[in-house]
Amino acid sequence: GPGLGALQIRQKVGKDTRVYVGDLSPEMVRLAKSLFAKNGYDVDAGDSKTKIVVMDNQDLPLESQSCDRYVANLSIMLVPEPLKQLQEAHRVLKSSGIAVLSTWGRPEYSTFFTLGVEILSEMGIEIPSKRSNFHLGDTEETKQLVLEAGFRKVHTYYKTVRQNIYDASEYLKLLSVSNSYIALAKNISNDQLEDYNQRVQAKAQRVLNP
Repeated sequence: GPGLGALQIRQKVGKDTRVYVGDLSPEMVRLAKSLFAKNGYDVDAGDSKTKIVVMDNQDLPLESQSCDRYVANLSIMLVPEPLKQLQEAHRVLKSSGIAVLSTWGRPEYSTFFTLGVEILSEMGIEIPSKRSNFHLGDTEETKQLVLEAGFRKVHTYYKTVRQNIYDASEYLKLLSVSNSYIALAKNISNDQLEDYNQRVQAKAQRVLNP
């Protein structure tokens, strides 16, 4: 993604700790580099302790048993083969390492994650059939997948994540940097995108102020 979670990690760990940040999208890598630079970590101007690069979670450019921690925020539900991502996480971690991953949980409690799809349906815009981003929402099934990847101790749970979104324009701004929104913008007309944005803001406002 655009580096929000990665920046928090970079700020919390020691200055001598090496942090590798990656995304499959060059645009997300560009946004992450820009965010880091604004916060004093210019990775293109000599910050050797931080690397932000294009990488595939299913084929990491890292040596085996080279990492102490592995964090993947809302990515495992997007990769074609989640088991491969988990196996790569297990490969690059030291024996004492810890992996932390998050995924979308239950759609019935995720209004802002389902709102955009609902709007497209209302507009009559056909959404290509694809696997739901909620496909790893069953904690027991996901736990078995992590164990299959080689991890010995696994703890899975649902957690409510609160976001400081107080008006619809903030939500649309957050949505507009997502991979799904960027892909959508490339495949519909400008008029359709404007209509979509207006509908999203209107519905989000109703959710925020019922």
